[in-house]
Amino acid sequence: MEESPAGGESRSLGIPAAIIVAGLIIAGAVIWSNQRSSPGQLTASPTGQTSPSGSAPTAGQGSQSAAAPSADDDPFLGPAEAKVTVIEFSDFQCPFCGRFFRDTEPKIIENYVRTGKVRFVYRDLRKQRCVLRR
Repeated sequence: MEESPAGGESRSLGIPAAIIVAGLIIAGAVIWSNQRSSPGQLTASPTGQTSPSGSAPTAGQGSQSAAAPSADDDPFLGPAEAKVTVIEFSDFQCPFCGRFFRDTEPKIIENYVRTGKVRFVYRDLRKQRCVLRR
């Protein structure tokens, strides 16, 4: 019988090591890219308002304030005094918005709106602005 050359063993370890290194590089690039693209992520607060999760700007810095969308003039279902307000941005011609309307919205209305837990607000979103169409 022939013995395998000494290089065969190192070659068999080199491929998995290269795959692991490539995976780490890709993961690092994704994390780095996400941190650069969204420096002030928004987090929901108990009052329904949004606030940046980063540190508050000082007097010398420009302040960015994130306000919750107003739901005053839009049609809605449910009690106006509900603690939670869900604002649906939807398009009548978008097939994905239509799927949400058929499959998901009835469950939300039945489980949350009719029980008085949620006020469900509808906003019409023009077709060219629907991000799901792209």
